[in-house]
Amino acid sequence: MAMIIAIEGTSFVGKSVLVEQLKGFLGQREYLYFADYVEAIRNTRPSEEIPPGLLPTIENQIEATKQFLRVETDRFNLAIQEDDSRIIIVDRSIFTLIGHAYAIEFGYSQDGLYDQISRLVFEWHRKLTPTHLIVLTVPQIILERRYPPKKTKNVFMSQQYNYHFNQYLENLEFPRKLVISGAQSIRGTLQLVVDFITPDINDSRWR
Repeated sequence: MAMIIAIEGTSFVGKSVLVEQLKGFLGQREYLYFADYVEAIRNTRPSEEIPPGLLPTIENQIEATKQFLRVETDRFNLAIQEDDSRIIIVDRSIFTLIGHAYAIEFGYSQDGLYDQISRLVFEWHRKLTPTHLIVLTVPQIILERRYPPKKTKNVFMSQQYNYHFNQYLENLEFPRKLVISGAQSIRGTLQLVVDFITPDINDSRWR
């Protein structure tokens, strides 16, 4: 079976940096595949912000989520292809969508959105659920120093949104999950992740 390691977290938390660090550390191994989130979105729907921001109605959110799931289907199918022995490291996963729905429902009063999006996501993507989950968290005060000035009013960068998004990911019950505090250095974060995934990478069950 494919081993899918998903790196999750809010905008500017350091997901892309960690992916690049992992590429350098793990090297070009034939069974290792990196599924880049940003490139997948740019190549498929360059004019859209995905996952959707704060849309007016639940119906709008659901339609936007369906569009995102089409992108995710293509991204994961490309990663898995015909070879399910790959170890795949993905920048974000379906849990980004569910965390987004959670943050919008509880932070912005769209009652019922979380349950509806959760059901929709697992109907589409049950077989593509990650096997390993790495959650990066950074205090809001640090995130605000990283935000581009023109994007500070974006819903993804509000303290309210980040609080609820992180709350979902941190409380999510998942068999193989690692939560890393933003207080860690880049090198410290990389070492924690490597220690977390190396035993399973070396396990023949995954290859």
